[in-house]
Amino acid sequence: MEKEKAPQKRDSNKECVCKAAVIKVIVTESVVGSGRDEDPIRKIVQYWSFEGELLAVSDPISRYGKIV
Repeated sequence: MEKEKAPQKRDSNKECVCKAAVIKVIVTESVVGSGRDEDPIRKIVQYWSFEGELLAVSDPISRYGKIV
């Protein structure tokens, strides 16, 4: 069962979380990368459905190719 909270008011320059939910997923952590400058060794976290569908990936390399 999903519970919802009303959005909280914050400063106009900050983001506001409008919804949060607790869900069941499979979480895997893997070490990837070749060790080269353009592909450093790092840990990624993947989120999977129970049907085996990849839902999301958390990778410390941003979309700009830099370590964050």
